[in-house]
Amino acid sequence: MKRGRGISTFLVKCIVVAFFCLLIATYGCTSLRLLADHDQKTEEYVTNLQKKVQSFLTKLESSPQAPESHFSKCSESYEQFKNDISSIRVRVKALSQNELTQEQIEILANTLKEFRELHEKKGFMNPSVVVSFETKVNEIFINILKFEIAKKRG
Repeated sequence: MKRGRGISTFLVKCIVVAFFCLLIATYGCTSLRLLADHDQKTEEYVTNLQKKVQSFLTKLESSPQAPESHFSKCSESYEQFKNDISSIRVRVKALSQNELTQEQIEILANTLKEFRELHEKKGFMNPSVVVSFETKVNEIFINILKFEIAKKRG
């Protein structure tokens, strides 16, 4: 009697193990996407914006007291940055499961806004402030691009 009961316990254990193996095999073969796919256009738009911002900062750093470095002469550049970010924001929000990229774009937008407000308040920017900002904003661009490039790999 003991022997018969042992076989049924063994059989139940085998069935449970087989069920879990089947479950793992079934879900292991399906792809679970937690992130959006790589978006080449987002990568290009962010790269182009980085080039514009870098060019702008280089001009501010190299000619800090020149008339064209005064905020009043730079407001058009800030408006262009704002428009570019808006376009990028719309694009990344249109892609599902892209919340991390959206957050990074918001960080970039807020950082550029803070710099604009400081520039507006001071009129001219000290080169050391420009360099400090350049380091900070480039780190944000690098993080966005690293993440977007990592999505290529899957």
